[in-house]
Amino acid sequence: MANTGFQTIFAKFQLSDGTETSVSVTGVEIDPTFAAATSSATGTHAASWVRPFSPTELVVRVEAGRIETGALEAYNLSAPASGDDVGNKNGQLVVERDGSTYGFQVSQRTDVIRRPDQLIGTPLDADAVTGASWSIAASDDPAYGEGQPPVQIRHMARPAALGTNGDGDRISAVTHDLILTLPNPLQRGVTYTLEADGQLATMTYRFESDTTVSPAVRVNQVGFDPSDQLKVAYLSGWFDGIGLSATELSSTPGFQVINAETGQQVAQGTGTLRAASDELGKGDLTGSPVVELDFSGLDEPGRYRLCVDQVGCSYEFALDPNLWRELTATVARATYHQRSGTELGAPFTPISRPRPYHPEDGVVINTSSYTLLQAQTETNNTSFEALTDGRGAEVVDSAWGGHFDAGDWDRRINHLWYARAAAQLVLAFPDRLAGDEYNIPESGDAVPDLLDEALWSVDLYRRMQTADGAIRGGIEATDHPPVNAASWVDDLAVLAYGPDPFSSYIYAGAAAEMSVALRPYD
Repeated sequence: MANTGFQTIFAKFQLSDGTETSVSVTGVEIDPTFAAATSSATGTHAASWVRPFSPTELVVRVEAGRIETGALEAYNLSAPASGDDVGNKNGQLVVERDGSTYGFQVSQRTDVIRRPDQLIGTPLDADAVTGASWSIAASDDPAYGEGQPPVQIRHMARPAALGTNGDGDRISAVTHDLILTLPNPLQRGVTYTLEADGQLATMTYRFESDTTVSPAVRVNQVGFDPSDQLKVAYLSGWFDGIGLSATELSSTPGFQVINAETGQQVAQGTGTLRAASDELGKGDLTGSPVVELDFSGLDEPGRYRLCVDQVGCSYEFALDPNLWRELTATVARATYHQRSGTELGAPFTPISRPRPYHPEDGVVINTSSYTLLQAQTETNNTSFEALTDGRGAEVVDSAWGGHFDAGDWDRRINHLWYARAAAQLVLAFPDRLAGDEYNIPESGDAVPDLLDEALWSVDLYRRMQTADGAIRGGIEATDHPPVNAASWVDDLAVLAYGPDPFSSYIYAGAAAEMSVALRPYD
């Protein structure tokens, strides 16, 4: 499936009399491995998939559970429902019902609680699985006819989602990858049965060199424009020791590009082993050998997968002349969902969110003498204290708008790099981008939607500009958000950074560039 995760769907309908309805918007969550990930809730763990990493390695992925996020709910904490008890735990009101936690207070200024998160499924006992008696069998492969154990089992795990249960404890859904080193290469077209001594449900695996996905074959999942001069995929392990070794890659493998719709081979080539370097440990690099798989000569639009001999294939990717235009729309739409100071909802998005951080809702934003320039040069992690110590009596009524950042709700002048990128794109490609609309509240006005979205941040700093022309660095709360809080019910004090040359310089450049980009339209 080309698209998974949360998908927004816009639809309108033609009635029997020929008239059309207005556009409706809804959201759908596409989770192809949900059944496997939650199988342990009622039975044993099931693998989400089994895939090859090299001719003698298989990866068995086990997703141990899904987090069901607790919803926000209106609740009168001063007059609890019959049978409920409201108590104080660690300075926070907690609603108890039938002997268990029903919800946590999210804000002292509103009657809203957050229901506890739940883990659907059970944790995986990784030690028991890796220590189990494994068997790989296939009646059509003499090497595995009687069943063979793997030579080695290695285990990698990482949190896939986090939550807070009714006891206030952190819970997590964990993704486990079990890497099985095999005694013999597996044969194409043969179905193998994998068993792990009752710790996992029985698995089957069939290797087809032109369809089977391998996590060792990586390609840009956004895809490529057919005219892009460089189109490259990569073959590599997760780290040195998992995946093909440098010795095995001394004779680099061949590859083919397959049309995903017709199954026909449209290109082929031989990989190139990248030279080793001394970069290991200087970043997120793994020490694993990397092979470049160059298919730059392919320029026919379509959907493809790249397959490496004896290893497997990449996920599908597209060659599409509208690809970068569509990616621009996706980023702009995502940025719209990060707006502060406005509500979200239909007809622009299926996600409903009240207006956060707006003065008309009672949010008071005071000034601080502390500047963003000081915060960004801070090395002792005392920025929140310094920001609070610099608090003044002046209130900044115009400090709404901008875009949230990361997992908290600050707005910083650095976000104007998005505005500059938007301006540069419209200036460079007016014929392709100026007329595009992204179904945001400003759609239909004279200004390109890409610039309208950028202005949501630019205008915040324009409104906060001081009488002498200086620019504040942004808006910051006095601490990280509490675990159960939401942006529109946050109790933390909120302050505006003091003006500084750094922020003024960034704004001046962004405002000038936006002015040039806006001139043909408004």
